[in-house]
Amino acid sequence: MNTTISAVQPTLPRQRFWTLRRAALAGMIAPILWCSVLLLLDIIQYNFLIGIGANPLTTAPASENGMGPYGWLYVASDFTLGLLTVLFALGLMRSIKGGVWKWVGMAGMFIFGFGFMIGSAPCECLPGQQVGVWGQIHNWASIALLLTTIPMPLGLGLAFRHDERWRRVAWYSIGTGLSAPVLFVIVNALPPVFSWFYLWLLFIPFAWLAVTAHHLGRLANGEA
Repeated sequence: MNTTISAVQPTLPRQRFWTLRRAALAGMIAPILWCSVLLLLDIIQYNFLIGIGANPLTTAPASENGMGPYGWLYVASDFTLGLLTVLFALGLMRSIKGGVWKWVGMAGMFIFGFGFMIGSAPCECLPGQQVGVWGQIHNWASIALLLTTIPMPLGLGLAFRHDERWRRVAWYSIGTGLSAPVLFVIVNALPPVFSWFYLWLLFIPFAWLAVTAHHLGRLANGEA
């Protein structure tokens, strides 16, 4: 049975600037845009990355791109990803029934988004470079957003199980949250013959964001 978002939240105004459809679009665009910019930078900054010992084909130098000649573009993409994630979270929050697990997952999503925004500070990770204030901010923000890849999908997945409109993606979300730390350890233990970390980013947080945003879009359109 199709149930629209407005049917379960009749108190929401019918017209608002930040609609659920726009929130869903932000969630789908965010990972695609970031990955596209990173791929572009790995290509145009290849010589720079090789020069600092960060081969894009083997070491997945994400943050290092922020130190290159086009580092401003990486900084902008980090900030944009975080901002779009927060905007997506604002819409998602309105579409899920309340409960402890909802707020655990939403807290993780907001930390993930703001972590990218704050973590857009330069990493100060050139060989021999002393890590200053900006580098420390980048490092702590990066740790925070990486840690949230566990409670963000896991908490929302558990919340989805109690919401008929979201049950279709509940176990996928739970599985993503449970596998996030396991796969992170595995990719960091694999031989450095491929950019394994890039695959982890793509298939854990970014794929989950895109799938969840797509489902929100379907709910907003009354298709699910």
